[in-house]
Formats: sequence, C-alpha cells, structure tokens
Amino acid sequence: MADIAEEFIEELDEVETRPFNATYFKRLLGYLKPYRRQLLVVLGFILLSTVSSLLEPFVISLVIDRGVPNKDVGLILGLVGVLIAFRLIAWAASYFRMFRVTAISQSVLFDMRKQVFEHIQLLSLRFYDGRPVGKIMSRITSDVGSINEMLNGSLTTILVEGFSLIGIVTIMLIIDWRLAL
Repeated sequence: MADIAEEFIEELDEVETRPFNATYFKRLLGYLKPYRRQLLVVLGFILLSTVSSLLEPFVISLVIDRGVPNKDVGLILGLVGVLIAFRLIAWAASYFRMFRVTAISQSVLFDMRKQVFEHIQLLSLRFYDGRPVGKIMSRITSDVGSINEMLNGSLTTILVEGFSLIGIVTIMLIIDWRLAL
C-alpha cells in the first residue's frame, strides 16, 4: 500500500514539473471553435468594461480641473452622474462577461467529458487490468478540474488585463507621447 502511495506522489510531482506544452494548449483552444460567436460577445463585454473603466480617471480629472476651481456644482454633479454610469456599465459588462464565460467553459467541459467517456469505453480490458480504476478516474477528474480553472479564470484574466494594459498605454500616448515613452 505504501508503494502505491509513493508511486502516486511521484507521478503528481512529475505532472506539476512539466513545462508548458503549446501543442496541448492549441488542442485545448480547438474545443473553443464551436463557440466563436459567443466568444465574440464575451470580447465585446471585455472591451466595454475596459473602456468604461479607463474613462473614469478622465472624468475625475474634469471634476478636479474644471468643476472644483470654478465651483460649478452643476458640472460636478453631472460628472459624478457620468462616473456612476461608467461604473454601472463596467459592472454590468463584467457580470455578463463572467456569466457567458462560465456558460462557454461548462459547454467545453461537457464536450471534453463526453469525448473522454467515449474514449474510455473503447479501451480494451487489458488497459484496465494494468491500472487501478481509481487512479484513472482521479486523473480524469483532476485534469478536467484544472482545465475548468484555466478556462474560467486564467484565460479571461489574461484577456481583461491585456486589454487594460493596451488601453492604459494608448491613453498615456495620447495625453503626452514624450512623457509616456
């Protein structure tokens, strides 16, 4: 029993130390192809959220530069309303983005689970004789869970943060390109 536990721990260590494999990643992205249209909607929500969040500092600068020195309460209240609208737009876009990403990732996971189940059903009995069934099932469950985390969190975060970075750099270049460089 101790030998089996040690073998399992060694296998887990081996899996964790494997480098990133671009071929596997491209294969994983292939599962997203049937959901291209839905991914474009998600991209639109990401852009809407990013743009509305990036415009907030500009509106705050207008409040500070034009509203406060002139003591223009109407302008300040109007710009505060614009800020609230931008925050609501960013919140709604983020909410719908998360909702759509979760739906897409669950559909992708369903497709993957279905394909794995069909593959497991086609394997010969000799394959199962040499391996404990629990080990096979725990590996499948663990891998699908990891893929779920990547689809729901990592890829979305990379996109959102990437668009934010591009937007920030673009705004900095527009405001003063010499200072930005």
